[in-house]
Order: sequence, then C-alpha cells, then structure tokens
Amino acid sequence: YYFPSFAGIGKNGLRIEFGKKVTVIPNIDLGPVVQHVTFEGKVEKIGDSAFYGGRKLEEIELPDSVKEIGNMAFYGCEKLNSITFGPNLTKIGKSAFEGAKGLTGLVIPEQLEEIGEDAFKGCSGLKKVEVRGNLAKQSAAFMEAGTEGFEVIYGGNVTSIGNLFYNSAVKSIQIPEGVEEIQDNAFYECTNIKEIILPESIKSVGNSAFQGCSAVNRLRIES
Repeated sequence: YYFPSFAGIGKNGLRIEFGKKVTVIPNIDLGPVVQHVTFEGKVEKIGDSAFYGGRKLEEIELPDSVKEIGNMAFYGCEKLNSITFGPNLTKIGKSAFEGAKGLTGLVIPEQLEEIGEDAFKGCSGLKKVEVRGNLAKQSAAFMEAGTEGFEVIYGGNVTSIGNLFYNSAVKSIQIPEGVEEIQDNAFYECTNIKEIILPESIKSVGNSAFQGCSAVNRLRIES
C-alpha cells in the first residue's frame, strides 16, 4: 500500500492515530514528519516502508497483535531508541530497521521465524542483542551495526545458530548448553570476537563458521 495523498502536511511534527479497524499500516509517505504514533486496534502488519525516513520518531509501542514488520518499515528512523516485539510477531522484513542508530538493545523473541537481510544494518548504537529462539529463515542482518562492538546472548531454547551476525561487529557471544549446531558462516569475519566457548551439547560446527575471527585469543571446546 502507498498513499502519497498527505504530502506536505506536518511540517512542525505530526501525531498519527490509527483507529480500531486498521489492521495493516500502509506507507502514507509521512515518515520524515512523524513524531508520535498510536494504535487503537489489532494491527497485524506494519507495511513496507510504513515509517520510512522517520528521523523524528523516537519511540513506538507496537501492539501485541502485530505478526509482520515489512521491508524498510522503519528504515532511517535514526532517533528510534527502543522497540519491543510482541508475542505474535513471526517476520521482520529486509532492511526493516536499517539505520536506526538510536537502538541500544534488542530482544529477538522465541516465536520469531524470519529476519530479512540487513534488517538491523547500520544500527550503530547497539550494545546488546538477545536471541531467544531458533529462526527458520535468516540472513546477515547486523552488518555495520554496533560499531563499538556488541554482545550477543542466546537463550536456553536455542538449539541451532545461523548466520544472523555474519560479518558484524559482535564482540562477545554466550552460547548456552543445549545448542547443538552452529551453521555455515555463522560468525564469518566477526573480527571483534575475542573468545569462543563451545558447550558440551555442540554436535556440529559449519564451514567458515568462525573464519576470519582474527581477534580470538581463547577457544574452549567442552566436548
């Protein structure tokens, strides 16, 4: 959906209110002027480019009903400082939060199934990312994120680690007992990682999983 009908309004900032019957948030071409957003109904999808270029948007509370965040939905929302993903979210699209420099922490919920390529690219302020579940489909999503280095913590329900952090600035990883597989290219060229500890539960480590992690000075293999 794309509705350029409101071009030119909100020069001094804009509050957008979505009523109870709105289930999909379209691209209304007002990203650059939006300051506040409220949702009254059971929104299921934040559409592609919905808040593209929202440089004034600092915070947004997504309804628990949201199942999908579209491609580039919050692209360029550089002041966005926090985002909470609800219990029904299953997909985050390509470049969904690319350039959201204000984000410092993320929790990837257990039920999430898919994260698109470059979803969090350029989120330079990131300090910590917690991954609570297995992703059925994922791509390198954190390139150029957390430029000073960030921490990755995997939850106890994670059994397989994919390439979500391929070629990223991750500096430390906590891999819990229960993880059985580290997939191909998982931490390829993550040049800030200094320590790798593999728990007893690990059964396989994929090709190039830690290739190019040149700063590693300690490797511990429990089993």
